[in-house]
Amino acid sequence: MTGAARRALAARCLEAAQSSAPISLIERIRRVLGMEIPRTATLAAAGMLVVLGVAVTLVALREQGRPAASYASDVKLLSISPDSQGRVTLEWRDGSRQTYTVLKSNNPRDFSKAQSFSVRGTRWTDPSPEAGGVTYYRVE
Repeated sequence: MTGAARRALAARCLEAAQSSAPISLIERIRRVLGMEIPRTATLAAAGMLVVLGVAVTLVALREQGRPAASYASDVKLLSISPDSQGRVTLEWRDGSRQTYTVLKSNNPRDFSKAQSFSVRGTRWTDPSPEAGGVTYYRVE
C-alpha cells in the first residue's frame, strides 16, 4: 500500500470514529442554533443556574420554617376547665374579633390534620373529648 493510500485510509478511519462518537450537549446546541458557543460562556451560564437554584431552595426552606400569619395571634388563654362528664371548656381573651378558630390535635407540633371548629365569642366547650389520651388545643 502506498503512503498516499495509507493517509487516505487513516483519514477515513478518523472521520468514521468522530462521526460515531457520542455528541456532547454543547455540540448539540451548536448544531441546533447554527452558531459557535464558547465553552466558558456555557460553563458560566450553568454556574449561574446552579447558584439561582440554590438560592431559590434556601428561600423556600426558610419560608417553610416560619409560622403562617394566621398562627400569629394575640389570643390569651384564661382557663381550661374540665367538667364532670369529661368535657373541656376553653376561655380566652382578645376582644378584637367576633369569630375564632379552635384547632384540636393529638400532636402539639402538627396541627395540619387537626379538627377545626369555628367559634363565635371567647368561650368554647369541646363537643367530643377524647378519653385516655392527651389533646392539644390552639385558638387562632
